[in-house]
This record gives sequence, C-alpha cells and structure tokens, in this order.
Amino acid sequence: MSLSRKILISIFAILVVVMLILLGVVNFYMKNSYAKIENDDVSQNVSRAEDLISQETDRLRSLVSDYALWDDTYEFIDQGNMDYIDSNISSGSLIDLGLDMILFVRLDGTLVYGASLDEQSGEMAALSKDILADVAPQSSLDQLKTPETFLAGVTLIQNNPALIASLPVLQNSGEGPVHGVMIAVRFLDAVEVDQLSASLKLPLQLALINAPALPADFSVALSHMNNPSATFIRVLGPDLIGGYRQIVDVNGKPALLLRVDSDRRVFNEGVTTLVFFMVMLIIVFLILGLVLVLILNRFVLRPIHELTDVRSEEHTSELQS
Repeated sequence: MSLSRKILISIFAILVVVMLILLGVVNFYMKNSYAKIENDDVSQNVSRAEDLISQETDRLRSLVSDYALWDDTYEFIDQGNMDYIDSNISSGSLIDLGLDMILFVRLDGTLVYGASLDEQSGEMAALSKDILADVAPQSSLDQLKTPETFLAGVTLIQNNPALIASLPVLQNSGEGPVHGVMIAVRFLDAVEVDQLSASLKLPLQLALINAPALPADFSVALSHMNNPSATFIRVLGPDLIGGYRQIVDVNGKPALLLRVDSDRRVFNEGVTTLVFFMVMLIIVFLILGLVLVLILNRFVLRPIHELTDVRSEEHTSELQS
C-alpha cells in the first residue's frame, strides 16, 4: 500500500471517529435536555391539576361558609326546626349549588338533617347509616369544636371519590358556642372529572389507590411512588406522556391517584431538530474530509510524489553512470 493511500485512510479514520464521538455526545446531551423540558412540563401540568382540585375544594368550603355562618342555620342545628329545610334546602338548590349531599350534624354525632341528590330522579334521598359514618365520623366532628376550625378536601364515600367541606355552624357574628357542623359533598364522578379536564385543557383521570384492580399503568406508577408528593412520569406512546401523583384525603392519607396526559410535541420537535442537526453534521464532515484530501493531495502528497520521482531518476542515473 502506497504512502498516500495510508495517509488518506488514516485521515478518514480519524474524521469518522471524531464525528461518531461528536454525534454521540450531541445526541445524549440534546435528548436529555429535551426529555428534561418535557418532564418539567408534565410535572407542571400535574401540579396545575392538583391546584384545580384545591380550587374546587375552596369554592365548596366558601359555599358551605355562606350557610354555616348564619343565625338561621345556628338555630336549626340547635332546635331542628324543619321550616329551615323547607325554605332553604331542596333538590333544585342542590343542583344549582353543584352539591350531591348535604348534612347538618350535632357534635355528638346526631344527624339533624341529611340528604343526597338522586342522579336519576333529581329528587332528595335519605342517607344510610353507612354513608353517614363515612361523611361524618366522630373523629372528624371532634376536630370542629371551635369556630376557627374546618375540614375540606378529598374523601372517599362508599369507595367513591368526593370533595367534602365541613364547617362549624356559627352565628352571623362568627361566635359560638359550636353546637354542630354543616357538611357538603360533591362527588368526583365522570361528569365532574370531565369538567376538570375541560378547565385544565388536558385529559385527566382519577383512580382509587385502594381499588382491587387498578389499571396497569396506575399500578406501575404507584409501585414507583415512595413519596406521596412525588410525580411519576411515564411515556404512554409516541405522542403521549402521562404524569401521576397521589392525592391525599382530609386526614392526610393517600386516597386517589391522579393522571394527567400531555402531548409530546416539544420532545418530538426536539428529536426532529436533532436528526436534522446530525445529518448536517455528517455532511459537514464529509465536505471537510474531501477538502482535506484535496489540500493534502495538492500541497503534500503530490510534492512528495514529485520529489520521490526525482530522487528515483537521480538514483537511476547514478547507477547507469
């Protein structure tokens, strides 16, 4: 093999190695960067969904406060006069307020009044003892004995997720003593979840953590969550990625698993940009290799060949003489 060929092969080999190393570094760095941007976006969307649930809880609490901080309600809790219910509580009022259940309970656990809204008939229905035990356990009532206390958040009622707000019933002045509490419930059913998704402008799903048969992706997410406040992120398809987070109930225990789906537009556009950059990098290296070959051939290899030819001729002449 001639010297010129060895030099050219060595140069191309060096260029190829440098190009592969550079492509590997760029691919690793840029893909990780786009993945981080995507993960941050998913985490932010999950936080927005969690904040949206908190906002709905605050609205429910504010609604209950309008009724609980009222002399008429205070008198009703104390005396149980049903004229109060006839004048203020009906199926229509619950529908207008977006409530599925309303209760007035004394601190000793005595139910003064309680009813739920029947979804099919739109009429008021009596509450069972099992539901009452879920909605107003004595442990919750014991936390509402002073005017400044309240309970609001997510709860499970007969294994159905719901938002709940419980406030002490007080006089208009905000004074007690506290004789009982008012409780309002809004179930997080399919309709409510769809409304939350519409507000978030992203698909949102909720699943019970203690469900006997969690969907496969929820089970995987839950198995990776050591910290209830952590966000687990999983790619669900070429164009879809999901973010998961646990939602705790009013007692601070994990109750629901939240999933928010996001598109992968940013990541996919980043990959497209990366592919374009890598193709351009290969083209640049090919051009660079060609230019180097031409330069070496013109200014190095050709003079070497000419010098070799001259020395060869001189050597031949010396032998002939």
